[in-house]
Amino acid sequence: KDFFSTIFFVTLGTQIIFQDIVTIAWASVALIGIVLLIKPLIIMGVLRLLKYKSKTAFLSAVSLAQVSEFSLVIAALGHSTGMIGQSVLSLTVLLAIFTITMSSYLLKFDVKLYKLFIRNRHEDKPKHDSKHEVLLCGYNRIGYNILKRLNVLNKSSLVVDYDPDVIKQLSAKGVPCVYGDVGDAEMLNHLDLQNVNMVISTVPDVTDNCLILQKVRHVSNKAIVVVTASQLDEALYLYHVGADYVILPHFLGGEHVANVIGDFENNKSNILHSRLKHIEELQTRKELGHEHPVHD
Repeated sequence: KDFFSTIFFVTLGTQIIFQDIVTIAWASVALIGIVLLIKPLIIMGVLRLLKYKSKTAFLSAVSLAQVSEFSLVIAALGHSTGMIGQSVLSLTVLLAIFTITMSSYLLKFDVKLYKLFIRNRHEDKPKHDSKHEVLLCGYNRIGYNILKRLNVLNKSSLVVDYDPDVIKQLSAKGVPCVYGDVGDAEMLNHLDLQNVNMVISTVPDVTDNCLILQKVRHVSNKAIVVVTASQLDEALYLYHVGADYVILPHFLGGEHVANVIGDFENNKSNILHSRLKHIEELQTRKELGHEHPVHD
């Protein structure tokens, strides 16, 4: 990949004729401004009109703040047929090199840029009317079983999820839920964190979970906070910053299997019961669209 990327950019550089640089300098500055500023603003505005959240609109706009490689193909074809001059080809190549390079850094720091962008902005307030004992962040897979158990315990729960399809399914079932990103500080500020007894996050992103811990601990030291991690170091760090319990899905899976094996050993008739119950559970999960993550 690195080898062919090097060839690609070297080939781009050979297309620029330096005697035309002065001629196209002002045009390149204007076009770079349009691609890096005007284009993302237009995309973000359109997405906001379509009712997407600020974070979705901003990150989508930033990811498109560049000139496509396909424009180079079109420019090269136009130059080879004599329809455009060398100066236009040089301008296109220069624009592509600069915007592709800049967009790489924009994508690398997109979340930090978004936090800077929303510092003085007011995000749409999540709508929920009643008080809830438990706030469940993330529903699919792990959150599904947690919500089932909370219902058995008669705990009033509010589900927050970033998947609009999940929110539609839960709303259709009458489950209290709001659409939102737990990595968005503004969205968390609008949740009733000071009155919940427990916050459970099944989101495995350590940055998002640290933000949840920060927001909860700022308004309440009594609430129990359970978060999720995918790595041991992340789990230990989350404990260090105040998590009451950290879910490690792979380790919990091993503990569950160990308990199941123990049940089989004590009573072999439990095997058939567990098998049928597991098949029923898997069929339900399949109908709901829950799929086990695939690792390469």
